[in-house]
Amino acid sequence: MKKILLALGIIALLAMASCSKDGATATMTVINDSSFIINEFYCTLSTNPDWGSNLLSGTIPSGSSQVFTIIAGTVDLDAEETTGLNYWDAYDQVVAADGVYEWTLTDGIATAY
Repeated sequence: MKKILLALGIIALLAMASCSKDGATATMTVINDSSFIINEFYCTLSTNPDWGSNLLSGTIPSGSSQVFTIIAGTVDLDAEETTGLNYWDAYDQVVAADGVYEWTLTDGIATAY
């Protein structure tokens, strides 16, 4: 089951798109401007009741970023840090096929662009 939102500060600049039944993708850069080390990142269609597999194979240290290919459609995003005490969620984000997006994680807030 998806986690309850801890802190949310989302500014969305995301174009309209249909659900990704055709395998359409977009590019998402996760920027870690928090003081934590990120060790989990999930992206799933909003209609999926589960987060699915962790897309991050290593970590995103504080002050670093990583680029991911994500599914297009209306998605939910989740990032978690190594202690498990802090996480960031962004729900119902509309991601256009071939779009380019950034999700910035900071202490206490995550902003999607």
